[in-house]
Amino acid sequence: MKKTLLALILVLALVMVGCANGAAPTAEAPAAPAAPATPADPAAADATDQTFRIAISLPPILNDFHSTMVTEIENAIANAPANFDFTIHGGGTVADGAEQLNALERIYEQGYDGVIISAWDGNLVGPIAEQIYNAGIPVVVVNRMIDPEVFTAFVAGDNPGGARLMAHYIGELLGEEGGNVFVMRMVAGTPIDADRQEALAVWEAYYPNIRIIGEAEGSNNAETGYEAAMNAMQAHPHIDVIYGHDEFAARGALQAFEDAGRTEIRLATGFSGTQIFLREVEENPDTLLRVAAYLPVMGATAVQTMMDILNGESVPRYVIDPPMVLGPHNVDEWRDLAF
Repeated sequence: MKKTLLALILVLALVMVGCANGAAPTAEAPAAPAAPATPADPAAADATDQTFRIAISLPPILNDFHSTMVTEIENAIANAPANFDFTIHGGGTVADGAEQLNALERIYEQGYDGVIISAWDGNLVGPIAEQIYNAGIPVVVVNRMIDPEVFTAFVAGDNPGGARLMAHYIGELLGEEGGNVFVMRMVAGTPIDADRQEALAVWEAYYPNIRIIGEAEGSNNAETGYEAAMNAMQAHPHIDVIYGHDEFAARGALQAFEDAGRTEIRLATGFSGTQIFLREVEENPDTLLRVAAYLPVMGATAVQTMMDILNGESVPRYVIDPPMVLGPHNVDEWRDLAF
């Protein structure tokens, strides 16, 4: 009996040693179930389950461009994954940069994971945007540049490029004789105003016979454009071109010339590209209005860019949509792009 027991113990010991050395199980023994696959990057796997809170700070919505941009943002939010929680701040109808600044200060205190900013006054909100960024919170700026230029990504149309493109268009229209140009600016000193004033450097360098006879600031809707043009006509007996920073202001200026019975105006320009302008071009190919345009889909691009950043993806710091000059001469190229 003792010999039998000793032999059994010896056999068990040999089996245990074989298993420890990685021996395959016998045919009669069931194979162990496979271990679940381990993610290559556990942190990345956890990130897909994390909820990200994103604040979107909007400017006052005073024209079709901004309205369409907001619609694009809302559509992008509606189609975003469920773990992205967006809150929209601002977007009223009162031109008040101070309110956006106050909203951004509240956003900073509320600890969002990311902030998207479409600035009304880039100078005013620039410092708080810098503060948010320096706190380690990604900042995506959309449409209008801020100052200082501190952000994770900037998504916009090419304002300086559009200004230079329009400057050459005006220069070629006026030819060697040149002419008198009245400038209707955005709010002077803001980054978007500086971008669109790039036209003046082009005229100085390439078209010395173009004369800047005056300017008005804050012209970004039809009413202010109309008033600025009326004042300009009282001060200047001959104006060849209104170089406007805004399509709606330029349209108001043309209406002022018509109401005043002044016929010398050859062109009024702006930046935009609305369905209103499309209809105007199609119904009146002789219109004197031209615009430098880029699409307001940048709102959706900004939302996607922020989601990519929070998902740990690499994004370019500048996402810039190139401009084109729109008018009757190329309506077939942009008919489907008007907003």
